[in-house]
Order: sequence, then structure tokens, then C-alpha cells
Amino acid sequence: MDFELTQKIIDDLFEIYKIITGSSETLSPKLNDIQQALNDIGHFEYRAGSRWSGHSKFIIDNHTGVRFYANYDPTNKKEAEKIEKAEQLFKETVKNYLKKKGT
Repeated sequence: MDFELTQKIIDDLFEIYKIITGSSETLSPKLNDIQQALNDIGHFEYRAGSRWSGHSKFIIDNHTGVRFYANYDPTNKKEAEKIEKAEQLFKETVKNYLKKKGT
């Protein structure tokens, strides 16, 4: 990961997740929990749900950065296309946010 995490950045990234995925989770992940998981196992997963599944996850990883896992039925092609677009939008939005923050 090539940026320094702060609670403000986490809150902002999680807000992006909620907007793009339709998550109704109100509590943002906490910096200490994320740092501990990154140090121990190299990634942090926060099951925050989405419009596709209650099991969708907001993920921060030492190698791939910030992403989400929608946890959907891949046989549903229409849903898969929407999720693919949402994943791309999330990736671009996070990239632009971090660039703007200068991280």
C-alpha cells in the first residue's frame, strides 16, 4: 500500500464504498483494527454489505490497496455486469481521491 492511513482517509474511503455499493452500514472501520490486521495478516476485511449481498466486504490490503468484494452469484450475468462497472468506478474513485489527497 503506498499511502498512509488515517481515520479521516478510512472514513472517506468507506463513504465512497457505501455510495457505490449501496451499503447501509453506518459504522466506519477503525484505524487501530485495520493497522493490526495489516500487520498480522496483510489485509483487512470489513463485512459491510451492499445492494448485491449482505456479505459484501470493504477490503484494505498491503498489496492491492483498497477494493471491495461483492460476493454475488456469478451465474447472474446481468448482475455481474453491474458489479464489474461498480468495481471499476470504485477503483477509479479511490484512485482520484488518493491523488487529490496527495498520498
